[in-house]
Amino acid sequence: MAATLYGPPRDGKIMGTLNVDVTAIDKYIKDQRRQGNKLTLTTFVAVAIGRALAKYPEINCHIRRGRLVPREYIDVMVTVGIKGGAEMAAVRIRDAHEKTASQIAGEIRTMAFESRQGQESKVMQNKYTLTKIPWPIRGWIYKLIRWLVHDLGINLGFMGYLDSAFGSIVLSNIGTIGLTTGFPALLPAAKIPAVINMGKCELKPVVRSKEVVVRLMLPLSATFDHRIVDGLHAGKMASTVARLLAKPEELDQSPR
Repeated sequence: MAATLYGPPRDGKIMGTLNVDVTAIDKYIKDQRRQGNKLTLTTFVAVAIGRALAKYPEINCHIRRGRLVPREYIDVMVTVGIKGGAEMAAVRIRDAHEKTASQIAGEIRTMAFESRQGQESKVMQNKYTLTKIPWPIRGWIYKLIRWLVHDLGINLGFMGYLDSAFGSIVLSNIGTIGLTTGFPALLPAAKIPAVINMGKCELKPVVRSKEVVVRLMLPLSATFDHRIVDGLHAGKMASTVARLLAKPEELDQSPR
């Protein structure tokens, strides 16, 4: 019914926020860095999101012709800054639910370096080509590509335009630019159920065992495609991500 009632995500979307205690992860990251293992908070969140999607596969879908289409993979797309932060590139972590935080950290470093050297994926390269096409022809071509790939299911692999081009979900760290909360846009061309933003971590007073203590808190904010995700799904995913982030050692080990 949701797929029938709502149009693309510009019409039907829900938003939510979550504050996660990442004190334990911060300590783990610092301990690992002293041993030469360069981990970041983003790598742990990417693992947690991947494993949460594995637990709730009904979220890992996209819409085609009014019907839910399950994805056969769990890939987390992580955005990274390039050209001195003036532009954004995307790093796709394949099978994120099966990897450790250390493995993902290595992949992000390698692919981010390649993007900064101009070795981006075809779909990212083609976005520059589209910008050179005069308006309004540019808009017509974009809509044609989107219709062929997402509505008809025709994969334009030679151009890099595939149903899977943006993975299962997108993760972005807006804390690096000083923002604590921001509701991301759902890019229609991505065909993903959600985009999640990591905000700026801050020390805050919280209650633990009936006592007020200071903890490092990470704000997460997300926008969901309401045709796929409702409040119940979002709540289940949020609680799972929070629970996983409370145990950084497990996120840095292969899942059993």
